[in-house]
Amino acid sequence: MAKLLALACTWLLAAASALAQGAYPSRPVKLLVGFAPGGSVDIAARIVAEGLGPRLGQQVVVENRAGGSGVLASQAVAKADPDGHTLLFASNGALTINPHLAPGQGDPMADFLPVARIARVDALLVVHPQVPAASFGEFIALLKREPGKYSFSSSPYGPTHLAGELLKKRADVNMLHIPYKGDAPALVDTMSGVVPANISVVPSVSKFIHAGKVRALASFGEKRLAEFPDLPTVSELGYPGVTAGAWYAVLAPKGTPSAIVQQLQRELQTALKDPQVIARMSAAGMESFPSAGPQETGEYIQQEYRKWGALIREANIRMTNN
Repeated sequence: MAKLLALACTWLLAAASALAQGAYPSRPVKLLVGFAPGGSVDIAARIVAEGLGPRLGQQVVVENRAGGSGVLASQAVAKADPDGHTLLFASNGALTINPHLAPGQGDPMADFLPVARIARVDALLVVHPQVPAASFGEFIALLKREPGKYSFSSSPYGPTHLAGELLKKRADVNMLHIPYKGDAPALVDTMSGVVPANISVVPSVSKFIHAGKVRALASFGEKRLAEFPDLPTVSELGYPGVTAGAWYAVLAPKGTPSAIVQQLQRELQTALKDPQVIARMSAAGMESFPSAGPQETGEYIQQEYRKWGALIREANIRMTNN
């Protein structure tokens, strides 16, 4: 009897150990970011990681794999074991814009499963205070009255650049794009009057709006911003669908079990509803999406992929080495 009891105990312990090893997650989870530390993508990923870790019962570690506009991180996650322990914190530029600018990349979602859409950072149209346009409508009228005279600054090939190109197409105006290596130098030249207009994301430009160094004319958001409740959106000013900004999503390698994807989505949803997470996102100029699950996230990515692909082809935008 003692031997049988000992064998039974041994079996139960082994079974418990096997179950524990099979539970998800069984070790720290890596969240890969395709850009250097300190940028908006990295900031959002770290907010999410700190909120998600306690809910998973494991540390969530942000790992920066900068290079190729997010390609290096994407490739690493695509090749990772599909067990939920290596995830991609992706930005819309890498998912829905870059594939159209670098032919041959194929479907950006071919190697991934959408887990959740995390947050959005809207783009804003601002002008130097001496530009003779006190409103968005007056600025459009100015562009129509003097075609080709005015230009806008932004980082090239990203959401802010394409926001301007989309506006040009929909409003039928001529406004030259002046590319800069980042929001900061682009804003400096707009504040100094070198370039009359600028399109940047909220975290980059908000302090200069409050300081009166630039005048905000409109937001490219889907709705008005809490920080600037009196600032209208381009959509409500007569150009529906002219929306743009940076947004982020969590993706898992293709083949990840649906139970793990669903668990991740549930825990992310809970984390994004946490008041501390909401406050940190808001302070960084971001709006979180706590209810966007795998299906909605996948549909949104495909919608954005088609939208920017059509614009890039129509406007004949091509990436150069300059």
